[in-house]
Amino acid sequence: MSSKKSANSYALKKRRKNVPFFRQMSALCGRYLETIINDWKKVLLLIAQPLLIALLVTLITFSMDYLFQPIALQSIGAYGETKQLLFSLVAACIFMGLFNSIQEICSERDIIKREYLANLNLSAYIMSKMTVQLLISLLQGIIFTLVCTIAFGLSETGFYLSNAFWEVSAIVILTIFASSAFGFLISATVKTNGQAMLLTPFVLIIQVLFADVLINISGAIRIISYATITHWSARVMGAIFDVNGILSNVYGTPTERLSPMYATTFGNYMGSMGVLLFMTLVCGVVSMLVLRSVSNDTR
Repeated sequence: MSSKKSANSYALKKRRKNVPFFRQMSALCGRYLETIINDWKKVLLLIAQPLLIALLVTLITFSMDYLFQPIALQSIGAYGETKQLLFSLVAACIFMGLFNSIQEICSERDIIKREYLANLNLSAYIMSKMTVQLLISLLQGIIFTLVCTIAFGLSETGFYLSNAFWEVSAIVILTIFASSAFGFLISATVKTNGQAMLLTPFVLIIQVLFADVLINISGAIRIISYATITHWSARVMGAIFDVNGILSNVYGTPTERLSPMYATTFGNYMGSMGVLLFMTLVCGVVSMLVLRSVSNDTR
C-alpha cells in the first residue's frame, strides 16, 4: 500500500514538472483577469474604492489648510495632525489591499484542491494572483494619489509634477500591494470566506494600534510594531513630508530628540521600502507553503 502511494506521488510530481511554470502562470493570470473583468460590479468597486476613500480622507482634513505647506508656514498643531493624516492615508491603503485579496484563495479552495491533484503548480498559482493584484494596486494607487492631490489643492501648486508626488504614489502602491499579499496569506490559511472576514477586523486593529504612529510604543512590544505594514509605510510617508522638520522648526525641538523613524535619509527611504517588499515576498512564499496541505484537507 505504501509503495503504491509513493508511486502515485512520484507520478504526480512528474506530471507537474512537464508543465512549464511560466505557461501555467500565464494561463492562471489570464483566467484571474477574465474572472475580474467579467464581473462588472467588482470592476466598478475596485475603481470606486480608492476614489471614495480618498474623498473621505479629505473630508476630515478640509479645515487643515496648512497641511503640505512649506515648513516655514506651519503652525502649532501641524506636527500631530500631519502625522494623523499620513497615518489615515496608510490605513486606507491597508484596507484596500486586504479587501482586494482576503477572500480570493479561500473562495477557490475546492478548485485549488482538484487542480493541485492534477497538475497545478502552487507557486505559479500564487504568482498569478500577486501579478494581477500588482496591476490592481497600480491602478488604485494612482487613482488614490491623484484624487488626494486634487482634493488637497496641491494640483494648483504643480505637486503632481514634483518628485514628492511620485514618491507618495510609489509608497501608496507598495502599501496596497503588500497588504494584498498579507490578505492572500490569511486567505490561504482559513477555509471559508466567513473565517477570512472574521479575521479582518482583528488584523486591522493590530495594524492600527502597533504602527507606532498614533500611539508611541516602547520596550519589547515594539517588535510587534516592526512586523506591521503600517509602521514601515508610515516611516516613508513621514520622511517624504519631513515630519521631523515640522517638529524642529515649529516647536524648536533639538535635532537629537527628533524621531529616527521619520529621518529624511536615503537609508530610511530604501530600508523601509525594502522591508515592505520583503514582507510581500514572505507572505507569498508562506501562502504557497500553507496551500501544500490542501491535498490532505488538513487546513
